[in-house]
Amino acid sequence: MQRKDFKDYYRQIAEVGSGTYGKVYKVACLKNENKKEDKYWAFKKITYSKDSEGFPQTALREIRILKSLNHPNVVKLHDIITSKPSENNKYKGSTFLIFDYLEHDLWGLIKNGAQLSTAQIKCIMKQLLEGMHYIHSENIIHRDIKSANILLNNKGELMIADFGLARNLNSLSGHYTSCVVTLWYRSPELLLGTKKYTTQVDIWSIGCIMAELILGTPLFPGDKEPRQCELIFQTCGTPNEKNWPGCTNLPYYSTYVPSNIMEHHERTLKNYFLKQKPFLDSVTLDFLDKLLTMNPEKRMTAKEALEHEYFTMVPLPCSLPELGLSKYQECHITLMNTERKKRENQRKQDDSNLRKRRYSEVNDKRGRPGNPHNEKAYSFKSPEINLSEMQTTVSRTTSYFHGASEQRMDNIPPPPQVEPESNSRPYEKFSGISNLFALSSNHQTASDKKAKEESGDYLSTLLHGGSYKKKDSPSGKNDVHKKLHI
Repeated sequence: MQRKDFKDYYRQIAEVGSGTYGKVYKVACLKNENKKEDKYWAFKKITYSKDSEGFPQTALREIRILKSLNHPNVVKLHDIITSKPSENNKYKGSTFLIFDYLEHDLWGLIKNGAQLSTAQIKCIMKQLLEGMHYIHSENIIHRDIKSANILLNNKGELMIADFGLARNLNSLSGHYTSCVVTLWYRSPELLLGTKKYTTQVDIWSIGCIMAELILGTPLFPGDKEPRQCELIFQTCGTPNEKNWPGCTNLPYYSTYVPSNIMEHHERTLKNYFLKQKPFLDSVTLDFLDKLLTMNPEKRMTAKEALEHEYFTMVPLPCSLPELGLSKYQECHITLMNTERKKRENQRKQDDSNLRKRRYSEVNDKRGRPGNPHNEKAYSFKSPEINLSEMQTTVSRTTSYFHGASEQRMDNIPPPPQVEPESNSRPYEKFSGISNLFALSSNHQTASDKKAKEESGDYLSTLLHGGSYKKKDSPSGKNDVHKKLHI
């Protein structure tokens, strides 16, 4: 273990993976002895638990197991470095595990649409089983075999990675957790809650990977444990005492297995693959059938799988250069770019939704129309102007009439002149719109009221842009004014 200043020796290029126990970065060495060739490394940064003050126990177990393994198909731990405590790492320092950098993983190749031939699939499966046979021979269970943890470089070399959940069989008391392995690759015994399992849980995961290579899609993509069990039972058959003795005693058997026998399924694994890929031969189907056997005691071991006829019949496994992985873009970078674009699009969508929500809240407070969520805006109606409110309306518009240009004022016709009766109190003639309501309500005669009503109707007609017709005129030809546009 060495202590180095990360920025002085290495340059981080991109994040290529992340998980529960750490993040993985593609790193270039700044002080490379062979300057003609760029050397890249995979740095796994250990994530410290928020509750724990010390070094994570899972990381210690992974380091111990990786140090004990040495095989071409198992990722090699080259070194461990620690950085100086700083504000960025909460003054605890950062710990990095250094591995060889491999450009691809199986999940990335499948997701990017890589077309693999039968010989290429055999080459990949042979390397995977050789590495797994070595791991099991060292009494170690990986417990997290999935396509994303199977790495390959441009030369075609395969390595098994991510030993964060690996355990040594010798250190186990016989009872251990069943909450291991990614759901899509989890074996039936783990789903049914067994506390005693062997290396056969890794063989089931390998069978799922082979099916994924052939089909180009995950075999059992369940979202929850009940759905995962349902998908497995539909293809591999419902477990019972005949095909799997003792399975009815497992903790979750009554939870996930239907009690009604009519809802049980027969094993149709071979027929399922033939419907998807009719070109598959009987030997390949038999190989898949033995890898995906429900009863773990009857499931093949890694050694038995390597001795199967599948690897000796034509076409034989191709050589490593014939895999032709160099023509594919680095799947880590591709996946990270895709995820980055998704995050950017999601951020833009969130920002847009936030702006719309704030705009809606502001319009609700102001009562503005145009907002589909603003019911008040749509229910708003313009109030009708009546004569009792006319005086207030006229006083507000007086400044407009008197402040407008003389040309506009000249276009307004004068109000009708009404002669008062002889017995009524004399009063001044109307001199303009501002004197409409100058009369006192205590000295009004019948004639005054009539004149006021006519004046009020006339003014209301002016404000609404209509035409006025005098009530006393039978024809109204000489008393009809043209429509005004004010």
